[in-house]
Amino acid sequence: MSQSQQQPEIADNLLTPRQGVNLLYILAAGHATCLTVFMRHSFGTHALGRNGVVALLLILFYLCGTEDPTMLLFLWAWLAALIYQRFKTYRVWRSGAVWHSKYDGYPALAMKLPFVRTEGSAKSLEPVFCILAGAALCPWSEAVGAYVFLGFASLLVVRAFETQSTVNRVRAMQDAAIEQRNMASMFRGDFHVNDF
Repeated sequence: MSQSQQQPEIADNLLTPRQGVNLLYILAAGHATCLTVFMRHSFGTHALGRNGVVALLLILFYLCGTEDPTMLLFLWAWLAALIYQRFKTYRVWRSGAVWHSKYDGYPALAMKLPFVRTEGSAKSLEPVFCILAGAALCPWSEAVGAYVFLGFASLLVVRAFETQSTVNRVRAMQDAAIEQRNMASMFRGDFHVNDF
């Protein structure tokens, strides 16, 4: 078999840049979910599904890697918080409230700060809480402290992805509006296709 025939097989086994970025987002969102269940409430009905499974796997892998028994306490606390958030979401949904099914929660903890006025600025401050909480937990358990501290990066990555996604959607909506205005003008006979 020639060398040129072997290269496509090798390339097929590697992640494409897009797949790599998607994997980064999934891992960051999962890790962020390990922390947001403690800082937020009113999650969407599907917000904690995939992210919750990824979060559980990340905690278990980290627990196995560090072999720190305090991570087991973190796991139980996280599971209790996750179940509580799911129950709270179900109660709000049953009352008839309507919101996006993948809403990632209201940043209740950050909104308690007197200088925070918007949800966006509150979510932008949450990574700082991870730094402070991680540093505070390190004397008790370095493994738990480091895991919480890494939430700083995870929350920043998730926030960057969500912001860019919103910008892309708004741009697509603006483009669609422009196209519809142009089509309406052509329909009215204001100008023809050849005028472009």
